Amino acid sequence: MSNDPLAERESSFRGIVFNHASGVVLASYERHEERRTIRSLYLRDPITKNYERLSAPDDRTSYDSPVSARDAPYVFVNVMVVGDDEAEAGCTLLACMCRLAASRSCSR
Repeated sequence: MSNDPLAERESSFRGIVFNHASGVVLASYERHEERRTIRSLYLRDPITKNYERLSAPDDRTSYDSPVSARDAPYVFVNVMVVGDDEAEAGCTLLACMCRLAASRSCSR
């Protein structure tokens, strides 16, 4: 899939979403760690057919529930920052919109 070291820890395929406007396929995966589950999105480039992980700022950021815009190159996801230990138990939920283009830009 990619040269991403986190990709080796992905353990379960969750599903795919196709964005017609951009031709991009989004594949959702999750990895299970001792105290948490982290979900990742991979984007398949419509030309090269290579998958690239939607970059997260760290390994505690989880992307979940992708929804594709019907006629525009956008996908909306829930972004959660998951706590590492008892002091940070739980997660912080953020909204994220990604424009599916060459830049693959996201905003919160």
